[in-house]
Amino acid sequence: MSVPPVKSALNIVWVGIFAVALHYACTYIGLSMTESSKTALLKQAGALIYICFSFLFFKDEKFSIFKIVGAIIGFCGIMAINLSSDSISFSLGDILILCASICTVVSNVISRRSAQSISPLWITGISQLFGGLILFIVSLLLGGVLPQFTVVGVLVFAYICAASITAYTLWYHILKTNELSKLFIIKFAEPLFACVFGTILLGEDIFRLQYLAAFLLISAGILVGHYTGKKSDIK
Repeated sequence: MSVPPVKSALNIVWVGIFAVALHYACTYIGLSMTESSKTALLKQAGALIYICFSFLFFKDEKFSIFKIVGAIIGFCGIMAINLSSDSISFSLGDILILCASICTVVSNVISRRSAQSISPLWITGISQLFGGLILFIVSLLLGGVLPQFTVVGVLVFAYICAASITAYTLWYHILKTNELSKLFIIKFAEPLFACVFGTILLGEDIFRLQYLAAFLLISAGILVGHYTGKKSDIK
């Protein structure tokens, strides 16, 4: 596993800025202002945007009218989840989650280019180290303090680190041989698990008509946006 050249390392630094620093800052601040199940659905906006407009980022991703139709359907889902009794509203938390979703797309576009020539371990290591360092310094400047260390706290921290490193390394590895738009479709299983565990662990009420409508519309938007009209797409 060779050391990446300086130019490639700088690209990974940008991955760390968008995938770690900006993404997690927007996500965790947004989570404090909105429900986790709602967050999981809103975070799919970035995947939807990429799938519908992926032809702007990579030459092997072609423009299709299905992608435009998919974008319209998907954004109807984004509107549905924010539909109240008499109007459509977005809270600051919702806006921050949408920003986090966009950061994810930007970081994945950069990392997909880097993954072709750099080991996934290097991408994960450099991006997590640099992005985490930014968050650590900013938190200290804003008055944050290190919590008291306990056995349980250390174990939880170790688990979070292991899960994050494993997930990002596997993700960057499959970026080498798979189209990013197809991977985003698989990643759309995320809100399903988030809604289920939001109910089990946090007692959130996900049995709402607007949540069901949003889930169906966003799912339909991504599937339609990815459809190419070929027989191989229908199985």
